[in-house]
Amino acid sequence: YGVLFTQKDEAGANQAIEKLKELKIPYKVEVTADGTTILIPSKDIDETRIKLVGENVVTGGVVGFEDFNQTKFGETDTDRRARYLRALQGELTRTIERLTEVDKARVHIVQPEPSLFKDEQKNATAAIMLKLKPYKTLEVSQVQGIVRLVTNSVEGMKAENVTVVDDTGNVISEDLGLDKESANRKLTATQLELQEQYQKKLQNSVQTMLEKVAGIGKAVVRVQADLDFDKIKKSVKEVGEPVPISKSTEKETTSSTNSSSTADVGTDGNTPGYVSPDNNSTSEMESKKEIVNYEIPTTLTDTEVAPGSVKKLSVAVVVDKELNGNLLKQYTDLVKGAAGYDEQRGDQISVTGMPFDTSYKDEMDQAMAEADRQRLLIYGGVAALALLVLGAVAFSVLR
Repeated sequence: YGVLFTQKDEAGANQAIEKLKELKIPYKVEVTADGTTILIPSKDIDETRIKLVGENVVTGGVVGFEDFNQTKFGETDTDRRARYLRALQGELTRTIERLTEVDKARVHIVQPEPSLFKDEQKNATAAIMLKLKPYKTLEVSQVQGIVRLVTNSVEGMKAENVTVVDDTGNVISEDLGLDKESANRKLTATQLELQEQYQKKLQNSVQTMLEKVAGIGKAVVRVQADLDFDKIKKSVKEVGEPVPISKSTEKETTSSTNSSSTADVGTDGNTPGYVSPDNNSTSEMESKKEIVNYEIPTTLTDTEVAPGSVKKLSVAVVVDKELNGNLLKQYTDLVKGAAGYDEQRGDQISVTGMPFDTSYKDEMDQAMAEADRQRLLIYGGVAALALLVLGAVAFSVLR
């Protein structure tokens, strides 16, 4: 027996099994982590694949180059080209699905018709959708590998024309082909977007708090945040007090003897056979040396500061009322607490109380009230006219 195909989709596997039963071909089924593997006698594999493809029974989830194992009479060049493109998509799908992290894949290739003029020739494009296995992710190098696989498999395909998305619609190949300048521009735009999001969130937080105290529409807050997007890595080495780890003592004793051979002056010393008295002297010296070995403990701490920290914060608040003395201090303290004020950063908080200019609002309110009044007059006139008509009709009927 040999492998006919491995089908990840149970519906497709069941469809193939039913067809094998109909063709009376013996088979075996093995269920593994990769899907359902169907085995048939090795001598029947090629012929069975051709039959399954010819009857639109999908093998392995997609149709590959086995579709060209049979010749179709009356097929035009356009038909053959479409069949080739379908087979190529199937082969690429099978290859991508062999990645450990990928559960299912779909490959769509658009290859424009050849043009007689080079300037009018359009580039081929490809879209790849991946469904990853639970708790699995793809590394950047793996996404690059998928893009290169497609570009090297399709004539005229460029890496920038290949889009890879996951099953949630997120583009995971978006930044692969960016040069350094384009990447820096994108990074700058992203940083500005993050800064605006932070300012808007902080501004909304402070304003909603103040409106709970001063009233809806009675406070205006503006925030200017200077964020630090530098990625900083710090290494700090701390040296502790010396700690003894071993001690040894060396003891040394030395002795020395001093002798004197000088003969006595006189006849005794010069007489043969005379033994002079012993004038030798012995001295001993002892030295002791102690050796202590110390270890100096050191601690090396590597800290990586993530980008996006706040370098400086400026908050301006205007409240629609007079703020003096203790009331101004209370409002200022509220704003400092809500904004995360840090004096060491050089943050600035400005709280001012003054009446808001409501003249425009008053004019609008007056115009709306006048419009409502005119609308009521019109409705009243229509109602009066309707009553008159009804009255006239009733009077004519009663007569």
